Amino acid sequence: MPTLRNSEPQWFLFLVILWFLFVGTGCQTSPPAGNGLPHVVKRSQFLMGTVVFVTAVANDEDTAKDAASKSLNEIRRLEELLSTWIPTSELSRVNAAAGGQAIAVSPETFEVIRQSLEMMRVTEGGFNIAVGPAVALWNASGEGHLPSQAELDAVRPRIDVTQIYLDEQARSIRLGLSEMQIDVGGIGKGYAADLAVKTGLRDAAYEGTRIFGEFYSVQALIALLLRQVRREAEAQLGGEVTAVTLGRPVKFATTPEEDAFAEQRLREAAELAGFEQIDFAQEPVAAALFYTLGLTEPKRLLVFDFGGGTLDLTVMGVNGRSQTDILATQGVLVGGDDMDRAIMRGKVVQAFGAGSTIDRDGHPFPAHLTALLEQWQTIPELSKANNLPIIRRAALYGNNPQAFRALECLALKNYGFALFEQIEQSKRALSVAEETRLVMNAEEIALDLLLTRREFQSYIIDELVEVQQGIQQVLEKAGLAAGDIDVVVTTGGSSLIPLFQNMLRRRFPQAEMTHSDTFGSVAAGLAIQAQRSMVIGNQ
Repeated sequence: MPTLRNSEPQWFLFLVILWFLFVGTGCQTSPPAGNGLPHVVKRSQFLMGTVVFVTAVANDEDTAKDAASKSLNEIRRLEELLSTWIPTSELSRVNAAAGGQAIAVSPETFEVIRQSLEMMRVTEGGFNIAVGPAVALWNASGEGHLPSQAELDAVRPRIDVTQIYLDEQARSIRLGLSEMQIDVGGIGKGYAADLAVKTGLRDAAYEGTRIFGEFYSVQALIALLLRQVRREAEAQLGGEVTAVTLGRPVKFATTPEEDAFAEQRLREAAELAGFEQIDFAQEPVAAALFYTLGLTEPKRLLVFDFGGGTLDLTVMGVNGRSQTDILATQGVLVGGDDMDRAIMRGKVVQAFGAGSTIDRDGHPFPAHLTALLEQWQTIPELSKANNLPIIRRAALYGNNPQAFRALECLALKNYGFALFEQIEQSKRALSVAEETRLVMNAEEIALDLLLTRREFQSYIIDELVEVQQGIQQVLEKAGLAAGDIDVVVTTGGSSLIPLFQNMLRRRFPQAEMTHSDTFGSVAAGLAIQAQRSMVIGNQ
C-alpha cells in the first residue's frame, strides 16, 4: 500500500523470515583468513533426477567436507519426501491415496505444496503441479514417449489443481479425484537447494560458499533472497520498496551476545538487499496483534507459540481499541524436535540394540552410540570407521543380532530421517488418539511398536517442567498472576499436544483458550506492526 513520508512516495514490504533460516551464530562475514587460500571442497551426486553440485569453503578441509556432506544429505532427505519415483515418499503416498483420504505429511512437504499452489495462482495456471498424469504419459516407456492428442485429452480432466485440498491444522493433503498425481518438478529441486543453504546457516562452522568462483558470506547469501523478494514486490506495487519488517523469535540463541549477533547479521543482510529502514518484530507478538483486531474490551493475553525448535511466550495487554502493551517475553529452548528425541530414547532405541549386549562377555551397547540415535542428523555417524565395526561384531556375537542388523541398515542406508518422520507422525497421531502404532519396514528394519499417549507423556516430563518454568518466569516478569490472564492464544504444532493443552487449562482455568493459524496470523501481525511503525514515523 502506498504511503507518503518526507514528501516522497515509499512502499513498505511486510516480510516474514522464518527463524530457522538464521539460527547459526558463529558464521564469519569475510572469506577464510590465513594464507588467503581457503579450503574448497566440491561434491556431486545424482539426486532428484539430476546431478547436484555442491561447493563448500572453510578455513579447514574437515569443516568444508562436513558442510558439503550436510548439504547433500539435506537434499537426499528431501528426495525421500518429494520424489514420485520413490514409492515410499510422502508425495507418492499422497498420489496413491488420490480420490480417498487425506495424508498427513511433514512440514517441508506441506510447505512445498502450499508454495506450488501460490505459484500457480501468480502464474495464472502456467505452473501446475497437478500435471502428473501428463508427465506420466511422457515417461510411459521409461525412455521418453510423445503422447498423442487423444492420450492428453484422456488425462486432462485429472489435471485439476482445484482438487488439491490442504488442511493446515492437520498438516495433510488430499487429492479429490481418483488417479490424480502431483509432480512438484523444478520447485522441489529449488526448495531442496534452499534448505541445503539453510542447513549451512545453522552450522556455526559455516562461513559461506563460492558460486562461480566468487565467495559469498552468510549475509550475502541471505541478501540474495531478500533482494529478489524486494524486486518482485516493487514490480507488483509499481514503486520503490525501502522498508522491511522482519519476523524473529523471542530468542535466537542461549546468550544475549549470540542473540544480538544473529539479529545484526539479519540487519546487514537487509542493508545489502537495499533496505533503508529495517525493523524487527517478535513472531509471537505479531500473532497476538492479529488476534487483537477483533477485541472490543481490555484483555490480558498470554501467547504460547510452541513450534519445532523453541517455545516463545509473550504477555501483553490490549485496551479494547487494538492498542497493545507488551508486558513481558520469554524464550524457552524446547520444541517438537525435543519430543521426537524423547520418543526415540524412551521407545525406539531398544529396537536398534540399546540395552542389549554386544559380545559373549556381556558388555553393554555403548552409550555414545545410543546418543547418536537421538537425532536423524547424527545417525550417519554410526557408519564411521570407529563405530561400524562395533555394530557388526554385535550382530555376530551380541544377544540381539536382528536389532544390530537393523542398526547397521539404518546407518548405512540413510534411513534415519525416514525413521524420525514415522516418530513425528506417531506423535501427531497421539494428539487425537490414545494410542498408535509406530511402523517402519525397510530391508533389515522391521519396526512395529505400540505407542500410547500415556507413554509419550511420561517421556516428555522434563520438557513439560521446562515449559511450566518458562510460563512462571514470563508471568513474574509481567508482574501478574495466572488469574490475571484473560486469553491464552496458542500457535505452532507442538501447542496442540494434549499434555500442554491440559497444562494450560489447569494453569489458567478462567482464561479463554484460542488457537491461531501459525503462518497466516504471524504474517498478518507483522503487517500490522509495520503499519503502526509507519504511522509513528510519519507523526
